[in-house]
Amino acid sequence: MGAAPAIVNANEAVTIPRREPGESMNGMLRALLVAVLLLAGFAFKGDLIEPPENHAEGQFDTARALGRLGRILGDQRPHPVDSDADDAVRARLMAELVAIGLQPAVQDTIDCSAMPKSRAVSCSRVRNVVATVPGRAGGRHLLLNAHYDSTPTGPGAADDGLGVASLLEIAANLRKRGAPA
Repeated sequence: MGAAPAIVNANEAVTIPRREPGESMNGMLRALLVAVLLLAGFAFKGDLIEPPENHAEGQFDTARALGRLGRILGDQRPHPVDSDADDAVRARLMAELVAIGLQPAVQDTIDCSAMPKSRAVSCSRVRNVVATVPGRAGGRHLLLNAHYDSTPTGPGAADDGLGVASLLEIAANLRKRGAPA
């Protein structure tokens, strides 16, 4: 790319970049390629996000996890922490844990958090659901967690209902792998 000097005043020289003849065409081709790739992504998004179908025993089963998610969320109302709706979701979560052969327990506590950049403190009654998949004595331990409450305005399916459903599927698979009762 060449530059041609231009005189602004007698004491300063400014260079103005020159464009080569095909340079603007390359930019347009790149923009067109990006647009085509985006449109192709949108056209095939159903295939790209479709959960895999796998039904092998002991493997993660997406359909089973999504079924659990549907049962836990129930009517899909928002269920923020320390609400009647959250109590209902917790009861359904406990039922799912019992159904896969675990003995869940609830830890009832108060959690307070300071609000950033203010003097406000928010406190909530928190009820954690804990379930342990039995393993071999002296074996390794693995902690997995997700939260089952939602924002005040949404059902919490993505945040973090999918995490809860995934953990239930993982726990069920670990339970089936012969952990002692």
